[in-house]
Amino acid sequence: MRRFAVLLALTLAACNPAPQIAPVSLEVSDVAFNPAQAAFIKKPGVAVINGEAFLRENSGGLKHASGEVVRLIPQSDYARSRFAKLYGAEKFVSARDIPKVPADPAYVEYTRTTKVDERGHFTFDHVAPGRYFISTQVLWRNDKSFFTEGGAIYDSVTISAKDTEDAPVKVIVSGK
Repeated sequence: MRRFAVLLALTLAACNPAPQIAPVSLEVSDVAFNPAQAAFIKKPGVAVINGEAFLRENSGGLKHASGEVVRLIPQSDYARSRFAKLYGAEKFVSARDIPKVPADPAYVEYTRTTKVDERGHFTFDHVAPGRYFISTQVLWRNDKSFFTEGGAIYDSVTISAKDTEDAPVKVIVSGK
């Protein structure tokens, strides 16, 4: 009897094929990465970026991006297209909506990273003139919630030839 039930189940399963799922594109840029547009990040520079990264909780408190990686990204056509698709018109994407999509490996080679300290501060030194995105994430879990809160944030900064280490460029990355 048991064999009959197993055979019946297998026969019925064969009659009901699995639903077809449309393939999902993992590319989040409409343009190809062009290293020449991002090459300025590899040039020697004298500017310093001092930044702070945090999000404000609904209750009004601040959550810092403590220990998170911060990326300095040249604003190439590829990066602008990627950020437009990832963030839309905002500078924040909630933790539950952060897409897990790979970037062009060459694009990643034309970025710089550092870590945020426990108070939410970070520094990039020897930065060459140019327009950059600065991105990171601020994630936390409240005792009353099972879900991760916070999200990915970014802002833009322009470094000019006049910016030097004596007068650091200050950036606040808060999703606003």
